[in-house]
Amino acid sequence: MKGASWARNQGLKQAKGKYIFHCDNDLELLPDCIENLYKCLKNNKGYKWAFGKLEIDGQILNENKNLKIPKNKKSVEYAMWFHCISTMSLIDASVKFFWDEDIKRYDDWDLWITLDKAGHKGIFCDKLLLKTICRPNGITNRDPKDIKEKMDIIFKKHGIDPKLKIADIIIPHQNRHDLLKDCLEKLDYRRFNIIVVSGGSFSENCNKGARIAETDNLIFLNDDTLPDNEILKEMVENEADFVGVAEYIPDDKMTYYGIGYWLRENGLVQAGLAGKISDISIPSGYCFKVKKKMWLEMKGLDEGFINGGEDQDFGFRAIEKGYKIDYVYKPMTHFHSQSADRFIKNKENLALLDKLWPDKKLIKLLNLKK
Repeated sequence: MKGASWARNQGLKQAKGKYIFHCDNDLELLPDCIENLYKCLKNNKGYKWAFGKLEIDGQILNENKNLKIPKNKKSVEYAMWFHCISTMSLIDASVKFFWDEDIKRYDDWDLWITLDKAGHKGIFCDKLLLKTICRPNGITNRDPKDIKEKMDIIFKKHGIDPKLKIADIIIPHQNRHDLLKDCLEKLDYRRFNIIVVSGGSFSENCNKGARIAETDNLIFLNDDTLPDNEILKEMVENEADFVGVAEYIPDDKMTYYGIGYWLRENGLVQAGLAGKISDISIPSGYCFKVKKKMWLEMKGLDEGFINGGEDQDFGFRAIEKGYKIDYVYKPMTHFHSQSADRFIKNKENLALLDKLWPDKKLIKLLNLKK
């Protein structure tokens, strides 16, 4: 036996149709499988192959494959996006592809990565397309050591670095060790570098953490937060330079989407947490992502602020310099202002903020209207 990839390549040599569909002999195609894949390709211009959900050994796979493909093609996150996409996908024959006969397992996974890297994009068909019965060598019965060895072959071929992280999470810490412990326990250390910095003000700790960060994405996260790794991942995948995220504050029993600014009838500017998406002016400082290039250009947070006002100042400067700002509207729990002496310099911070950003300047910058 020369293997499944060899057999598929022999079939490709004889194929004459506009589309190619390889079919294994140990599964059941649902009646509209190929029709659904064909319609998906026809209705989505620019895509060269289509795939959908499948049930293997009783497990439904690919339910979340409508998410964006990670951009860093050396990351495990990128490689894993293509994992478990079935051999039974529909491919445009114009691609002129072939199966790597040296890959004895995960040859389909290898093909999808190869196609994507060559610029041939795949489209997800959100339907269950096929099923298999439980097989002696099915995915639920494989030796984990063997799985790792075969995955390492794929990683090595495609230059995937298992140690490569998608972002640095910088946590400025004051004195709430109990909340920091809860925060750290929820973070995924396989995806993120975790940097905890204490001993200075919020601005000083953030700036110090950013200086030792290793990735191109910096996430600043308050220690009184219960992080959600999928939301953090979504922030990283957002292409904007500066990305905020919603917060649920238990004491208020409210979800807020950022910081809002409003022009009152007396002509003065009022600030507060934005309970509606339409009211957001800038991201909240409790958790935000910036691209490292932007952080360096902005020279970080202004250390003249002592535990207050630095996030607002940073947001205003980002708008002034024309950086792209966006938001993730799924909330994470934030217990809000739990550190001791959080507001001890509140008067001085407000005075500095008013000096740098007087109402007249803010009205113009934020295009505020009564």
